Amino acid sequence: MGSILKFLAPTDKKKCKGCGQTKNAEEFYEQRRQCKSCISKQMKEYYQKNREKIIARNSAYYHEYVRTDSAKAKAEQCKL
Repeated sequence: MGSILKFLAPTDKKKCKGCGQTKNAEEFYEQRRQCKSCISKQMKEYYQKNREKIIARNSAYYHEYVRTDSAKAKAEQCKL
């Protein structure tokens, strides 16, 4: 059988595994052990450390999918 999930009310408290503070459940994402502010800090630190790699990956995605899709859409409109 599957596990039973406990749903927390916004007034329930949880302890953050990142900062160790006890906070309201609404300050956490579902199924996360760290509060939103700790996760935000981690994401900012990761971006700063890996900025060039992230920019290169996003640029490659844009040029492969977004740009080609918009060019295809324009070509389809011209044919009509």
